[in-house]
Amino acid sequence: MRIDKQPSSRWLHRLNRRQRKKLYLAEFQEWLAVVKVTFAPPLGEEAWDLWGDDLFAWLASRELTMSGGADELPVNEAELMITSDFGSLNEELLTELLAYLRNQPQVAQAEGELDDAWYGWG
Repeated sequence: MRIDKQPSSRWLHRLNRRQRKKLYLAEFQEWLAVVKVTFAPPLGEEAWDLWGDDLFAWLASRELTMSGGADELPVNEAELMITSDFGSLNEELLTELLAYLRNQPQVAQAEGELDDAWYGWG
């Protein structure tokens, strides 16, 4: 069963615990961070690789995974989706991630928000 939008509370009430868990709904909802990073000046290939390696190391130390990236070089903007290896992201991890990104000398701006990992993004 595929759900294209958030279900109503009335519909959720009809589902039992197993169904809510299987569909990642209600108490089983999982969150990811959708982050947009702007660089100043734009990053070339070597600078992009070094920045990415540092970010991957930081994420791995917190058991987080990244997908997304940039379309072409030089990189002006990157759109990233950050997920937790175990469980779900929370506001604390998002705040910590944005603080880390904003403290990078290559980053001019970093914005992000939590979104539903199964039904909310894209």
